[in-house]
Amino acid sequence: MLNVQKSDLESFEEQGFMIVKGVLDPENDIKPVEEQYSIFLDSIIEKLYDAGELSSTYKELPFLERFCKVLFKGLVSIRQLDITLPPNYSADAPIYLGSTVFHHILRNPRILEIIEMLIGPEIYCNAVQHTRIKPRERDIPEDMLLNNLVAATSWHQDLGVLDPEADDTEIISVWVAMTDVNENNGCLVIIPGSHRQELVQHCHNSGANGLIRPIHIPDDRLSRDESMPVVMKAGDALFFHKRLMHSSQPNTSDTIRWSFDLRYNLMGKPNGRSWLPGFVARSAANPESVLTEAEEWAQNWREAHARLLQNGDSKKPHNRWHPDDPVCA
Repeated sequence: MLNVQKSDLESFEEQGFMIVKGVLDPENDIKPVEEQYSIFLDSIIEKLYDAGELSSTYKELPFLERFCKVLFKGLVSIRQLDITLPPNYSADAPIYLGSTVFHHILRNPRILEIIEMLIGPEIYCNAVQHTRIKPRERDIPEDMLLNNLVAATSWHQDLGVLDPEADDTEIISVWVAMTDVNENNGCLVIIPGSHRQELVQHCHNSGANGLIRPIHIPDDRLSRDESMPVVMKAGDALFFHKRLMHSSQPNTSDTIRWSFDLRYNLMGKPNGRSWLPGFVARSAANPESVLTEAEEWAQNWREAHARLLQNGDSKKPHNRWHPDDPVCA
């Protein structure tokens, strides 16, 4: 039973975030997801090994260590484990559509229970849903150090990567820890109460793989006294407002950090990625509309990808601001 009090919900409104312990069960949720990811990674590694591109399959290593081995050789991308299409929807754009992610992460009943406490029972699972693996900083090749998908992430608001249609939609971000996270291995850092400010314009950091950052707000100012590191155990989750300012630190530890970040919004409202397939996750008014089959979820993504290619939208932008905006110069 989740221990969420009225005071926690009041704090969410006031501070813009809420930490809930034990949302995912280590055996029943985290383990199945990791096992299916591991099998998927094995299939990639075996093909690379058979083609002579790897001298070892690294079978003796756990999943995260094995992934980083081939990542640093430039033979895989974090995008291959991600559960949304990358910004460029090319014909070979990767997306991971494993059934355990659908059942144990996206449709996790404890996550949805908390979302219902925040926005009500009509819940739409937004298409902005990611997995994040943060290797040890000392192991990352120099040419990957500016990649926000594997290294540090600059300050930003999640609303900044959604279409303006979603500005008035109730959207909750959920950051789920698959491993223990702390100040050493790159936990999130947040600015409590910053959700009360308006969305600020974000600019692309040079060389940072499309990463955005707020203009007029230097990183050194945000990293002073007002910031708060979010330390969590595996299975804990951070629920936060779409305008809450947050970042993540470099991983200076001896471990690899793994997390999911998800979005849920109120049904029937613009979701900011109308061209991508979200789904009805929970509905009291229309329960038959709830998507319960992983294969249907996966097929929706495959069909959306084909449609984007057919319509010539293979480079449809994820961000509302153009990277060459003069204000970012």
